[in-house]
Amino acid sequence: MQRDNKNIILTLMLGVLGLLLAHSPVQAQGSFTYLALQNAQPNPILVGQTITLTGSAFPANPIVYLLPTDNPFASTKVAKVSSASNNQVVAQLPTLMCEGKYDILIQDAQSSYQTNLLPIVVKASTPPLYDITLSKITCIKESHDVSASDEVYFFGLTYNLAQNIMTTSSSDLYDHVNAGNTLDISAAYKLSLLSQPIADPAQSILECALAECDNYHWNFILDIQTWDKSWGVLQRDFGAWKADNARADVLSKYALQFMSPSYSRDYKSALMQVSMQNSINQMTGDDVLGLFELKFTPEQVEIARKAFGQPYLKVVDVYGDSSHYRLQFLLTRVQ
Repeated sequence: MQRDNKNIILTLMLGVLGLLLAHSPVQAQGSFTYLALQNAQPNPILVGQTITLTGSAFPANPIVYLLPTDNPFASTKVAKVSSASNNQVVAQLPTLMCEGKYDILIQDAQSSYQTNLLPIVVKASTPPLYDITLSKITCIKESHDVSASDEVYFFGLTYNLAQNIMTTSSSDLYDHVNAGNTLDISAAYKLSLLSQPIADPAQSILECALAECDNYHWNFILDIQTWDKSWGVLQRDFGAWKADNARADVLSKYALQFMSPSYSRDYKSALMQVSMQNSINQMTGDDVLGLFELKFTPEQVEIARKAFGQPYLKVVDVYGDSSHYRLQFLLTRVQ
């Protein structure tokens, strides 16, 4: 009986101690944490929407933090405070942030005081949109060419299945490319494979071609007298001319197949590649170093969705005419 009484007394003492600790500041990361934050409305909340936090003993100059809890790609965000009192803080969520689960807390400017964490759910205000760009081209091994280096260019052909629209993209023509050289496309200009951002990369056929210019006959085609004059704007014209030629070839020969839903995606992809091959080889006799459909898996798209603004890197290696090139593409959520 005496032992039982001691256990009851010990249990009561621990209970009282727990109540005291629950209402006392707790040292956490150099600041004191108070159980002051009680409610957040609305919850769930949309990106960019205003949230109202209620509780007690809020600091005079509050900072509202949002800490992601279910997204490893999301970063901590700060909401913009519009009004604050001892028991209420009104703040606007950032317009650029990932949807998902967050812990919200209030901290003073000196980081000496912070409230408890309160879970909230943030939802997207608009459906996500994505852009796809060519970032870099690296020469691992040069082609089997008579010249001492390669002259390479890229062009793309994109068919939007949902909108029934075909667009082109192209790079500069780069000469004196040797093994070990990296062409930083994104540092010079933006080369998007899309005419506008899309909601689902799987709804577009993205055909990509890397070619090597074997001779200077294209100077005659573009009415350029010397190789030196090909720099600048004229240097970009060559890839664009090839891309436009491929697009015209597809639409003139295979328009009915593309318009008809009875033809499969793979069949349409093959027709696009045939036209691109013809565009590379015709008149100038250039060599194909790589010709492929760029695809992103649902898992890769999901990573880009969660990362929001941080691009997902897709690396493609191509081999042609005894060469080896590595292309880097970026899938970026832009909305």
